[in-house]
Amino acid sequence: MKRSLLLLTPLFLFPLAADVIRFQEGDLRNLSTDTLLDASYGMDNVMIREDQPTTTGNGNQFFVGREAGNNTLRGLIEYDISALDGLYSSIDSVSLILNIKANGSGGNFNIGLYEYAFPVDESTATWNSPALGDSTPGGSVGTLLSSANAPGGSGPVDVTFANSSAFQSAVNSALSGDGKLRFLVKQDSGGSSDFRRFTADGDGTTADRPELLISFNAIPEPSTALLLISAAMLGFFCRRGV
Repeated sequence: MKRSLLLLTPLFLFPLAADVIRFQEGDLRNLSTDTLLDASYGMDNVMIREDQPTTTGNGNQFFVGREAGNNTLRGLIEYDISALDGLYSSIDSVSLILNIKANGSGGNFNIGLYEYAFPVDESTATWNSPALGDSTPGGSVGTLLSSANAPGGSGPVDVTFANSSAFQSAVNSALSGDGKLRFLVKQDSGGSSDFRRFTADGDGTTADRPELLISFNAIPEPSTALLLISAAMLGFFCRRGV
């Protein structure tokens, strides 16, 4: 038994590292190797607002919160994460980073990132008709995936929606479905005139656009899998005294 443990110990001392892929308009990248996968990668990101219920807010920024008069502002986001197909064995963590480039209004308040179950089209989404199949004004709010504090004052500053079990579950559901991960972003606390201006996918600076990070455990290469199997078999035979 002692001999087999000594032989297998190195496998646990040197575990396979997780890979991280960044999904960002114009920059789909494996951050673990700093490899650009697709410079033409596109996403959908749009603002819908209560005071302009039939207008599409597609541009270089989107507002989240409420303006004077209790006018509600929300964001819809969709990522195609099908690039992970065939690469991952399990999801390790996921996060979304939004950039506040310009000043908004009011003090600190909380913003919720919610799962959205309908296809987002930034060219047609409005408050009254957020998506095909969704007739709920302002969008149908799904499961809360993550929350973040939106700081007051001027930007630029990043707001990070951190990893959670619900967030990972949403990624797994997307990968087992049509490969699209969709969000609704809304204010969860604060006053009637608190809002933030977030950088959208149409901004001229790629690095400031919404950034989805997915860390995953990769499917081992055949040579790595063979090494693991061989080591396990060697340990088994040593334990049996062969």
